[in-house]
Amino acid sequence: MPLIARLAPKGVMRTAFRRGLVGGNAGWRAIWFVVVSWRVLSRALQKRPETIAVERLRPGGVLEVRTGRRARR
Repeated sequence: MPLIARLAPKGVMRTAFRRGLVGGNAGWRAIWFVVVSWRVLSRALQKRPETIAVERLRPGGVLEVRTGRRARR
């Protein structure tokens, strides 16, 4: 595997899994643990979009979505 592929996030994760968890190398296992922990924490702490309103539409109803800026027409 080329070095640049191993340095990419998915490449590091794949290599760390293969060499650390499957192969038993403690250094790669630690790298895998750090990468997985980082991904889990970043997803858990990620700001989720705020729900402003929930309405039920009837058949033929119109849904209009606006941002804070004036919409172009």
